[in-house]
Amino acid sequence: MGGDWFDVIPLSSARVALVVGDVAGHGLYATAMMGRLRSAVRALADLDLEPEELLAHLDDLVLQVAAEAESEEPGDGDAGIPSPADRSARPACTPSTTR
Repeated sequence: MGGDWFDVIPLSSARVALVVGDVAGHGLYATAMMGRLRSAVRALADLDLEPEELLAHLDDLVLQVAAEAESEEPGDGDAGIPSPADRSARPACTPSTTR
């Protein structure tokens, strides 16, 4: 089990979002984190945010989860959460919007 995923999310105005994600690590925790991030992306996409704003909110979630993980007892060492210094969330491409 790992933390890789891709999604095609229907958006308003006959648009779609292509999402590709990768959570570092393997095992149950990485899989759970992938599910959490995937659900967050879908929920944020429902708000019809601009891609940059959606990624900013997703980045905030990653920071929050990383901070929570640091405050908990260490687990098996394969948490699947990159340190805040190592992680980044950037759009793979800048979508062009035609309305």
